[in-house]
Amino acid sequence: MAITYPGGKFDDKLDKTTIDTAYRETFEEIPGLKKLSETSNLKLSVWDEFSFPELTSPSADLMVNGYVCEIVGHNFDRTEIEKLEVSSGEVEKVYAVPVSDCLDPDNFKRYSWKPHPGAVDLIKFEHDTPGYEFLKGEVRVIGWPGYFLNMMLHCLYPVKHELVYDEKFVWFEHPDYDVQKLITIK
Repeated sequence: MAITYPGGKFDDKLDKTTIDTAYRETFEEIPGLKKLSETSNLKLSVWDEFSFPELTSPSADLMVNGYVCEIVGHNFDRTEIEKLEVSSGEVEKVYAVPVSDCLDPDNFKRYSWKPHPGAVDLIKFEHDTPGYEFLKGEVRVIGWPGYFLNMMLHCLYPVKHELVYDEKFVWFEHPDYDVQKLITIK
């Protein structure tokens, strides 16, 4: 099973910022979190807007903002997270993966991607992406979710986890990232 994160398009009628979009989409896709936030001290604390560089979608027709969120005011155990109510039309299941498993080099993988059928000529070529496998391969984090997990782990643990990307495919435009110092896939 490939993993993704809550997400959706910015709605100028509902959202003032892309962080508003992140909150709205998270609560729409995992209503169990919304219910807990309404009945307890649970809050989502999102890292600042533009903490990560924007990435382009595989078809290069929109920019993708990624955020990391801390759940505060409620101490979940793994079973409780995985039993949260989800929107069945959008989410099959919630997995809880410890950060230590994400940092385990045995769980890090490199994938070769074939071009998206709708990709513009600029990105219509095979490229490598970072990815992760958990639970003996049952759970895979690949594609853009893999890029965002790789960036988050590198930001939190720069010595333990290198930032990996294919410079032919991913362009970082962010004042905090010096592309010359980033580690690339050869």
